[in-house]
Amino acid sequence: MAKKLNKTCTLMNSYGMIAGENKTLICYVSYFELQKMKEIISRNKGSFSTVSTVDEILR
Repeated sequence: MAKKLNKTCTLMNSYGMIAGENKTLICYVSYFELQKMKEIISRNKGSFSTVSTVDEILR
């Protein structure tokens, strides 16, 4: 997915109270990249996604 968006993402081991062990992916995209991200997410059935705004990213 990160290659398709040309982004650096963070992948972490996580644990869900219902799902158990799984992976969490964090990837920051611009408003204009949201449609591409939705297409990628829709191909991964069973995944949980959340979207929120970020006012500023400091490096």
